[in-house]
Amino acid sequence: MTSEHKTSTMNQKELPPLESIPDSNVCTGRESLPAKMWRLKEAQMRNTVRDALGQEISLLFPYSGDALQLIGLDNNAKTLQLRDAFAQRLLDASQFMSQKAVETLPDFKSCAAANSSQCITDIQKSYTLKLWRRPVLPEELARTNTIISGLPNQTSKVQFMIELLLNSPNFLYRTEIGTEKPVNGKINLSEFEAASLLSYALTDTALDSELLMAAENKQLKISQKIQEQIARLIQK
Repeated sequence: MTSEHKTSTMNQKELPPLESIPDSNVCTGRESLPAKMWRLKEAQMRNTVRDALGQEISLLFPYSGDALQLIGLDNNAKTLQLRDAFAQRLLDASQFMSQKAVETLPDFKSCAAANSSQCITDIQKSYTLKLWRRPVLPEELARTNTIISGLPNQTSKVQFMIELLLNSPNFLYRTEIGTEKPVNGKINLSEFEAASLLSYALTDTALDSELLMAAENKQLKISQKIQEQIARLIQK
C-alpha cells in the first residue's frame, strides 16, 4: 500500500459521515459557556499598562515566564496561572512603575504634591476603570483609604495606590461570571465583562473610551450596538 493510499484511508476513517454533521440552519439555540476567570496574557497585561500609564512605564513590566510553561494557545484559561515567581517579579516591578508614575505623569505627580486624600480617591476611580476594566466599588475605596492612612506621606500613599491596582487579581484576571444568579444554567455577563471580552479578544488590550462609554450606558445588551463595537474595534 502506498503512503498516499494510507493517508487517504486514514482521513476517511477520521471524518464523520456527512449526515452526522449538523446544518447551521437547524441550530436549536445558543450553547452557554461555563463561567471562567481568565488570567491575562503577558502581552495583554503589558498593553493594558501601556494604555493606562504610558509606553515608558509599560517597559518596566516584568517577564511572566508563560512561554516556558505553555504548549499551544497562549490564552488557555486552564493553563495560564499566576506563578509565585511572576507574582514576586510583579510586586518588585510595581514599585518601580509607581515611582516612575509619580515622577512623570501629571495626575500622580500633582496628587503626590498635594496634601489631600480626595485626589487619591479620584485617581483610584479613574485608573480602576483603565486597569481593572470596571468601576471601583465603595468598599474598595474605603479599604484603600484605611490602608494608606498609616503611611508616612502623600507620595508613599499615591505610590501604594498604584501598586495596589497593579498587583490586584482585578488587574491580572478578567471574569466571565456575571453579576446575578444563573438563569436556566446560563450566565449573563455584566456590561463591563462583555466589554472586556470584546476588547481583549479583538485588540489584546483594555477598553478604550468608546467601549467604556458603551458599557456605562448599558448598550452591550443590544445586538446592533455589539456589532457596531466589533466593527469599530476590528478597524483599529
